[in-house]
Amino acid sequence: RTGAVGERFRESVHINAGLLALGNVISALGDPKRKRASHVPYRDSKLTRLLKDALGGNSHTVMVTCLSPASADFAESLNTLKYANRAKNIRNKPVINRDPKAIRIAEMQSEIDALREELQRTQALYSEASSVVTLDQLVDESEETNKRAQIPDDDISRWQ
Repeated sequence: RTGAVGERFRESVHINAGLLALGNVISALGDPKRKRASHVPYRDSKLTRLLKDALGGNSHTVMVTCLSPASADFAESLNTLKYANRAKNIRNKPVINRDPKAIRIAEMQSEIDALREELQRTQALYSEASSVVTLDQLVDESEETNKRAQIPDDDISRWQ
C-alpha cells in the first residue's frame, strides 16, 4: 500500500511484526476468560519487552488511538478501534512500591532532626541562663530563702 522497497520495506515488516506481537500481548492480557497463570508472549518482540511493565505490570497505562475520517481508511480505523477496545479490557491492580527499610530510615531521620532542634533550643536556654545567673548561685539563693522562711523554736512556743 505504501510502495516501500528495500530498506524501508524491511523496516515496515519489523514494525508490523512488533505491532502484531503487541496485539497478541494485549489480547492475552485483556481476555476476560484468561487465568492469571496463562502465558503472555512478552518476549516475541522488542516492543513488547519494553512495554511489559506498562501493560501487565504495576502501573496505570493510557492508550491513544488515532483514526482517519476518510472512507478509504474505514477498515484500518475499524481495526484500530478493535485494538484499542482490547487494550481497554486490560485490568491491572497497581500498588505503590514502598520499601519498609526506606520508610523506617525516613522516620529515624525525622526523629534525629527533631532531637537536634530540641538540643539546640535547650542549649540556647542554658546559655542565656548561665550568662545571667549560675546554677550554684541559684542553689545558694534557694538555701538562704529556706533559712529565712523557717520560724525559730521560741516563736513556735509563743503560739502554743
